Formats: sequence, structure tokens, C-alpha cells
Amino acid sequence: MKLEKLNQIVKLYLKENGIKMNFFASYIGCDYDTCVKWIRGAQRKLSREQIHKVHSFLNGDHIKTMDQIVKESKGA
Repeated sequence: MKLEKLNQIVKLYLKENGIKMNFFASYIGCDYDTCVKWIRGAQRKLSREQIHKVHSFLNGDHIKTMDQIVKESKGA
């Protein structure tokens, strides 16, 4: 698979990491159906903010460290 477009990269990233589309859509602030269409290439554009969040997602910013999880569980 030749990865030329951001949606192709995201599709592979989600598949390889076992990440559900619902989680991805929620993270970037995108309607589920819109995200599915974008991933498939049927919809051409996401908002500037959503594109920024896609890049953040691909950089792993959605992953919580153990320290973050512990702090959240303690209500900190």
C-alpha cells in the first residue's frame, strides 16, 4: 500500500494499533460518519483544527502515561 495521503496513513495507523474509529473520531472532534468517509477518501476535507488533531493523534498524544492514569484515578 502506497501511503501518499493523510487519510491512508490514518487508516493504516488505526488498523495496526487496533484503534476503533469511534475513539479516533471523538479524539479529533469529528462526526463518526464524516470520519469514515474521510478515511475512505469519499470526503475530501476536515477542518483545520481536526487536521491538527489528526497530526497530534499520529504523534501519540492520545496515549496516557501511567502517571496520568494514576493521578486521574486519585482525582488529582
